[in-house]
Amino acid sequence: MDDLFAKLIKIEERAQEIFKEAVHYEKNLDNEIKEKTAALEEKIKEDTEKKIAGIKQNDKQEVEQKIAQIKQKLEEKLKSLEKEFSENAKKWEDEIFYNVIRR
Repeated sequence: MDDLFAKLIKIEERAQEIFKEAVHYEKNLDNEIKEKTAALEEKIKEDTEKKIAGIKQNDKQEVEQKIAQIKQKLEEKLKSLEKEFSENAKKWEDEIFYNVIRR
């Protein structure tokens, strides 16, 4: 009978050890999951920030190119108007003068 109680006590002790190991394993696993989740969230955040920065840079370059094109077209138009004015200024003065006098 003492032998039976000794075996039961050993079984109970082993069961408690297994339970403690399981609790310890669960805590470690929980911490590991939290650490991996935090690391993954940080990586996703960094990747997202890099992508946003890249998109902003591309958009900025595109806007700068469009501004440069608009400036170039504006300069060309201004030169064209200046040329037209220098070529036709006398003619326009005469036409205006003639129209004013004719009235």
